[in-house]
Amino acid sequence: MTVLGDLAQATGAHPYDSWDELAEILAGRDGWHLEELTYGYRLPAEVMTFAAPLAAKLAPSTTFPTSVRPEGGAPLRLLMADRSELLDSAVTEAIILAEAEIGTGRSTALIVPDNAELVREAEKKFADMREEETPDVHILPSSQIKGLEFDHVVVAEPAAITREPAGLRRLYIAVTRCTQSLTIVHAEPLPGVLTGADDPDQEKALPLTQTDVSPQNENTENESESTNAFDDFVAALEKRVRSERESPVHEGIRHLLIGELMYGARLNPVVNLPTIDIACNGPAGTVLYEVLGEDGHTYERMREAVLRIMEVQYAEGENPDHRFLVLPQEPAEAWAAEAIREAFGISVIWRTREGWAGEQVSVALGRGGGE
Repeated sequence: MTVLGDLAQATGAHPYDSWDELAEILAGRDGWHLEELTYGYRLPAEVMTFAAPLAAKLAPSTTFPTSVRPEGGAPLRLLMADRSELLDSAVTEAIILAEAEIGTGRSTALIVPDNAELVREAEKKFADMREEETPDVHILPSSQIKGLEFDHVVVAEPAAITREPAGLRRLYIAVTRCTQSLTIVHAEPLPGVLTGADDPDQEKALPLTQTDVSPQNENTENESESTNAFDDFVAALEKRVRSERESPVHEGIRHLLIGELMYGARLNPVVNLPTIDIACNGPAGTVLYEVLGEDGHTYERMREAVLRIMEVQYAEGENPDHRFLVLPQEPAEAWAAEAIREAFGISVIWRTREGWAGEQVSVALGRGGGE
């Protein structure tokens, strides 16, 4: 017989860690043979990269496939919402996706945490918000999605799904149900396995840490005022970073680069610092990345990002070996990247249909030692 499966999707009472265990039970005296499917065609490449950390954690003995589909468009969107408006936002996104496909026959699904009351609430909101011609949206709890496939998928609050029985496996299944696009709507921080924050070695991998700004002498008024000013400066910087991370373009590019560093270069990037988009120790030393979102390829936006890098270095009190601006596309002005490098000593890379381009790309991707 032929057995086809994905160990990372095993949600039963006794999930297997490797095919060896399962095959020994099923095989006869003639033995067994394992053939891994190392290429995938169903998931967009960006979604495949986003799901890879979950697969690596759940089934480390198996090879995670590489998508053969070219990257492009916006197949992955990460949207933050207020907790009180989370379900409204998720339903709204599902309706927008469904209405964009009127007449095409393509399907849309909204996956919510495994709670019957939550499902009913989402169904009621959909009924109230939809227009007459809006196609149906499949609203499903995380426990009922295995084996299903939809063109567009909206997943509400991944962190809540991880707290369910077999929660990480259910989340992995949820984010791999789409063929065209995946939208994540969340109020809580994304689960650490997706951002790298749950790797205990990551924090040790980078010397850039938040500066302790507590007063050395609370009785000294001048020192206290200075500290309060610095606190305000750091708080403003963190607020601006949080705002930028609400951009789907920004987060899409950031997660693509995280995937390159983690799974292409086998490094441990730090991605959960409040003022830094990505920082990583690699062959070229410590590297700091500032990611730009919508319209981030213009020289004006690049100059603004340079200032943020300088502010981050001041706030963190560390000087990295290399600094990169990461753009969503090729610079609008042909001279811009060279001007940024010559004027500020910061290199620029950008995303292309084929991968990455720009200055010192091998250093940026953690695959070279630089000069």
